[in-house]
Amino acid sequence: MPTGAGKSLVYQLPALLNLDAFKVDGRCFGSVTLVISPLVSLMVDQSINLTKYGLEPDTIAVLDASTPLPEQRRILSLLAEKPVSWFFKIIIIPIKKRSRLRLLYVTPEKLAKSKLLLNRLELAYTTHRLACIAIDEVHCASQWGHDFRPDYKFLHVLRRQFPSVPIIGLTATASAQVIVDVQNMLGINIDKCLVLRTSYNRENLNYYVGLQEMHPIFTGTIRNVLNYNPGLSYNNVTIKVE
Repeated sequence: MPTGAGKSLVYQLPALLNLDAFKVDGRCFGSVTLVISPLVSLMVDQSINLTKYGLEPDTIAVLDASTPLPEQRRILSLLAEKPVSWFFKIIIIPIKKRSRLRLLYVTPEKLAKSKLLLNRLELAYTTHRLACIAIDEVHCASQWGHDFRPDYKFLHVLRRQFPSVPIIGLTATASAQVIVDVQNMLGINIDKCLVLRTSYNRENLNYYVGLQEMHPIFTGTIRNVLNYNPGLSYNNVTIKVE
């Protein structure tokens, strides 16, 4: 899917509208979706944007090497929380103390290096609270995992550790070879893997290409376009765009 087409909604909406969830006094309970993202800034941006749309902060968490220790402990304790009966939830345990975590964002490095995190995810899995594993920008597993982000190779344990949990990978820049490489790296059975493709073309973008001899005309076109819309101008040397 092209950039800006709503790939993140593919895992965000099911996480927030999980059929296993139920409401008590307006508070929502349910399973957790694990989101593996290559960049901390990307995780933080998604978290902030979701809260801007009205989601309460306690439904989303970001866990990486820079997360303060008290916050790490809080998040891990939520993953370890065991579900109890309806009667026990409503009558005995104060509602405000129940976990409402629905989306947990982590980096590949955090997942690979934290045995405690993996242990808590296993607890969530055994109590049927791990709903889905989403790997955002999944092409990074192929393009970066063989080089300077070796912890991407650790992700192959997810299929073995959580065999019944659906795994989804999303990207806007994956060739056929990258898709095969990612499937192999994640240990996904190609025959049982559903690959959905859409056009990479972004209909909201217009492309103009000009030759050197058309420079005066092309410059005027760029100025006219940028007077009304944001845009990018590419050239082969810096001096031509200054």
